[in-house]
Amino acid sequence: CCTQSKMSWALIHMPGNFALVIHGEEDCLNCFHHHTGNNVGQVYSTRLSDYQITSGETQRPLRHLLHLIAEQRKPEAIIVLGTCPIEVIGDRFETVVEDMEKETGIPMAALHTSGLKLTRLVEMQDWLYSTLATLGAKQEATISNRINLIGLTPAAAHHPEVRELIGAMGLTLGGVYPNATSLSDWQGIGAAEKSFVVDASAFPKLTALLEERGQEVIEVPLPVGIEQTERFYRIMADAFGRRDELEQALEKHRAEALKAIAPVRE
Repeated sequence: CCTQSKMSWALIHMPGNFALVIHGEEDCLNCFHHHTGNNVGQVYSTRLSDYQITSGETQRPLRHLLHLIAEQRKPEAIIVLGTCPIEVIGDRFETVVEDMEKETGIPMAALHTSGLKLTRLVEMQDWLYSTLATLGAKQEATISNRINLIGLTPAAAHHPEVRELIGAMGLTLGGVYPNATSLSDWQGIGAAEKSFVVDASAFPKLTALLEERGQEVIEVPLPVGIEQTERFYRIMADAFGRRDELEQALEKHRAEALKAIAPVRE
């Protein structure tokens, strides 16, 4: 229900030098564990009073807080999340965020999050991911043979087989999104030549953003089972004309997998 809560839970565990600002009254911090996680010292709040909310005096505290964070903490990015009272009074706080981004030169994003309407989890996540992807340079220089993988689990992202086979094809892995990433990964997502996405329907905003920047986005199957996993890699290989290199590297992994499966089948 509360998009501010879910995004806060995700961001407090994401590595990187950034600030997370909750724009609202102080109890809005209690919908997530703002005192635990990797980024405890990077969470801030405007802590608006009842008077400030009812009188509409909400933008000055936000401007002041953003100025202090930029001046004293010097983060690489600032993300500002809205709250229910802010949405109720119709505070267009994104104007303050845009002004402060221009003034400080620090990339900032304003999201009108709240608990006022039900939102599908997949839609909320795509909204967050596409926002994080905007915190880097708008037109990164494309790095040849660099790829992104989108939609894989953290376990798959760190599996040695993935990196070994991608390397065998002469490709470089830019990042594995969305769960095994840091702020710097999101800032560099646009530098890859191609992105390979498992279930592109789960990331419509993110894939549209990458395509607008000129990056080719190709859908691949979830790499579960030998046949589907090999198809996952072959789509990547064919996109770069590296099928021969892949097939040679696949032989060892296929043999190991079949050997492990044989006693299970018996």
